[in-house]
Amino acid sequence: MPAEPEALRVFLSDSTGTPLFDDERMPRTGKLMAVSVEQLGNIVLNLGDAKGSMELNVFATKGGARVGRGRIKLNATHGTQTQATVTLMPTEAWPDTDELLGLGPNAETCSSDEQCLSGACVDGICCGQKQCGTCEACNLPGSVGTCSAVPRGETDPNPQDSCEQGRACDGQGTCRSQRGETCKVNADCALGNCVDGICCESTCEGGCRTCAAQGRKGLCVPLAAGTAATGAGCAKNGLCDGTGACGPQCRSDADCGAAEGCEKGACAKRAVDGASCSTREMCASGSCLDGHCCKASCGSCMACTGPGGTCAPRSAGEQDGAPHFSCTGKLSCNGRGICGRSNGERCDNNDQCAASHCVSGICCDGACNGACQNCGGGTCKPILNAVDPRGCNGSLMCDGSGKCGKVLGQKCGSSGECATGFCVDGACCNSACNESCFSCGSGTCTLKVNTTDAQCTGGRRCDSSGLCR
Repeated sequence: MPAEPEALRVFLSDSTGTPLFDDERMPRTGKLMAVSVEQLGNIVLNLGDAKGSMELNVFATKGGARVGRGRIKLNATHGTQTQATVTLMPTEAWPDTDELLGLGPNAETCSSDEQCLSGACVDGICCGQKQCGTCEACNLPGSVGTCSAVPRGETDPNPQDSCEQGRACDGQGTCRSQRGETCKVNADCALGNCVDGICCESTCEGGCRTCAAQGRKGLCVPLAAGTAATGAGCAKNGLCDGTGACGPQCRSDADCGAAEGCEKGACAKRAVDGASCSTREMCASGSCLDGHCCKASCGSCMACTGPGGTCAPRSAGEQDGAPHFSCTGKLSCNGRGICGRSNGERCDNNDQCAASHCVSGICCDGACNGACQNCGGGTCKPILNAVDPRGCNGSLMCDGSGKCGKVLGQKCGSSGECATGFCVDGACCNSACNESCFSCGSGTCTLKVNTTDAQCTGGRRCDSSGLCR
């Protein structure tokens, strides 16, 4: 038995051989079974409202090879439904085997028109059209045997229909500028992408890619690292990282505009002199001292705390630890921008002291030249219960508030006369001494044993414990 066909290919042409219709049909169910050794079977086709002389060819195929053929010539009358019955014969039973094998249906390979049923061999394929137009071909995948548009960016395989130099097909049957050629709008390019004035392989989106790189025009390639971004997608004044992505906005102050600085890869406005700062990059002057933008560097014992970013003296007694000045340790500032000895340090004159006061050979925080004052440890303090050779001595001593008073044991009429502030039993005393059995006749409050006083009367006397018995 002959081979069992898998599909049928139907071709209808007019009396001149011009193709009118071609199609491939597959069995809806089951297989196509041969009737006998010399006959595959009959095919009934409804041609519809056709007219004129026609030739109907039907090929039976298996695995792409022709295993049978049927042919019939007929006259169709206009206005009637024409039905044709075609008998399919296996290849080996066809009366003219050479004719069967030589005439190919559309989509089969060929080298001349005479080899094709359609009489048209185009682009090495039996084609349904006599000739394909510019940027069309009959051998394109998916539409072999029919003229269809050459894909965008490719050239027409037929030299007679190919585009001129520098141009290629746009996928719609028209020649346009090829990749790498100059352009103004997308419509100028076969690929539909006009980027940077060059027909590009893609839309090449992003601010760090270009299609106009020297030696690579038409290819979307990354801009070099550090190059300013050319389009949308990057920050203002942004730089590229060399891989096609946006890098930091800046790498140094030079990448930013006037009155701007580079802060952590971004351009930021610089602060005016006198404004708060933490780094010099924040300041328009480029100088950040003592937490303020400064007009210039400050000298020893000076700080940038003046108005408008100017230098002003550090407070008296404050130390300046700047590496170039080192007013620390036993040295401190004098409040006038000069570094001197700290309070409490030994001195010979006022100029040696930061506070400008040398008192009794010691740098002091003040002049300390008033009555009943001394500069112990560098701090001027009132003298308490001691004499002051400068005006409070002899029968007088200091009361701790800067005043002179009578010493202990001297006669007094009131507490204000005494340095201690206590006048008891007519004498300056060391305390109020107002307890029973105590008196202050000698300036010191003492217990009076076996005596009487205003609170111990009625035959009772003070004992050694201070009780009245």
